[in-house]
Amino acid sequence: MAVPKKHTSASKKRIRKNFWK
Repeated sequence: MAVPKKHTSASKKRIRKNFWK
């Protein structure tokens, strides 16, 4: 995952939901 460390809390939660879809 190429996500900045600034957007890890909100991005990780959203990305994870999309990843496990």
